[in-house]
Amino acid sequence: MATIALPIQQIEQSVRVAHKATEWVTSCSRSQTADVPMVLKVAGKTIWLKYRFSCLSKLEDKLIAHLTDHDFSELNAADLVETAVSIENLVAMQRDILNDVHELGTEIRVWWKRSIEKLTEQTEHLESIAESFRFAADPEATALLALAAEHLAVR
Repeated sequence: MATIALPIQQIEQSVRVAHKATEWVTSCSRSQTADVPMVLKVAGKTIWLKYRFSCLSKLEDKLIAHLTDHDFSELNAADLVETAVSIENLVAMQRDILNDVHELGTEIRVWWKRSIEKLTEQTEHLESIAESFRFAADPEATALLALAAEHLAVR
């Protein structure tokens, strides 16, 4: 194996460049440490999110009670659209909460991971329900669905 001899000037230059890069990384690491205002901001945002999760939970409970207590086959199109709008408003609130959670940063989202996953799943499910109500309120869409179901039944 052959070794390469470098002039001392080249080695010194490489060491200086490496030293400057190390100083830059160290200063960036120091600047990313949590200072008191940042900790207070994150704590305040976390408490606010906990409150919003609580409010959201109460609204979902009311919505679920409403959905399970009613016979929607007897409702007119306007009532179905009104129910869809209520669900869509809840979905919008859920999306706002999810956006707020994502603004907190990766370290904080780890604490909220299970809640975030469940809320995301619920949001998608509620969007689907709202879409179904809007679909049921549209007589043309309902007729097309009936035709499609009849066509599948024949096969």
